[in-house]
Amino acid sequence: MASGRSIGSWLLLVVLGCGGRENTVENVDAQQESPPRADAAPEFACEESFGDTYVLNKLQFMDPGTGLDINDDAVPDNALGHLGQFVNKGLNDSIRKGTSLILLDLIQSGNELFIDYYLGRDWDADSTNNLLGQGEFSVTPEQFDVDCVPRGRFHSVTRKGREFTARNDKWTWVYPGFGTVEFRQVLVHFVFNDDASGFDGNLAGIWTLCGASNTQFSQMNIDNMSFLDAMVNNYSLQPDIDVDGDGIEEVVGDGVRVAKCLDGDGVVLEGRECPCLPQIADGFSVSFSGTGVRAKIRGVKPD
Repeated sequence: MASGRSIGSWLLLVVLGCGGRENTVENVDAQQESPPRADAAPEFACEESFGDTYVLNKLQFMDPGTGLDINDDAVPDNALGHLGQFVNKGLNDSIRKGTSLILLDLIQSGNELFIDYYLGRDWDADSTNNLLGQGEFSVTPEQFDVDCVPRGRFHSVTRKGREFTARNDKWTWVYPGFGTVEFRQVLVHFVFNDDASGFDGNLAGIWTLCGASNTQFSQMNIDNMSFLDAMVNNYSLQPDIDVDGDGIEEVVGDGVRVAKCLDGDGVVLEGRECPCLPQIADGFSVSFSGTGVRAKIRGVKPD
């Protein structure tokens, strides 16, 4: 196991591949593994080592008119801020109950910095100690790719004092109850307090029309209703980010579901599947705010 190194206030965790990785602020002894049973599930093939970790104790949609600037036009991007009134309470209830445990690690490989996102599992099954600064968690093997790199990795991380910023062309968020949500042109920004016991942070990105159409919206009690169906028909929301440069696209509903799309160049594309056609690339901007406290990842365990 490689020797540890410290980077300011943050956790440095790195996955360099199944053969090894750099260690982080805190050294964690390698766990001794017992011989596998004949009926045991396949073992996690990567060598893992975790250091300082942070768990989100609050996460919410930012208010309309506030947020990060995704496309560098000096205007906050947050078309979906209105959804906070419907989602924020349930999201934070799930954090307190331990069903949504979002872990963040800052990692270093050579001269490169990364921020890794994990969906954690409560190590001791006691949700009362998760958010007090000493919570312990595990992560599942599925959150690593075949090269042992975390799937929720943010690249292009820059640091200025206690501030960290990162951008990703694409980022996937696995959220219980909704499934996998994919964002594009993602921007994250964190500021840590003086003693590194916690942080305030923001995340912004573009939720594509196709992604919103493939995510179920159960709040309306309508079978097979997607988030895009609800946003267009119930909340009159339209995409605000022109991703492909041909003008802002529009989605037209029939009162319940998506009926057709208007491409940025004026072409009409009929049918409920139109948001996922190649001509339709735009999406909704969304900005989140959150806070986090120290925690610890004890290891990788399957569900």
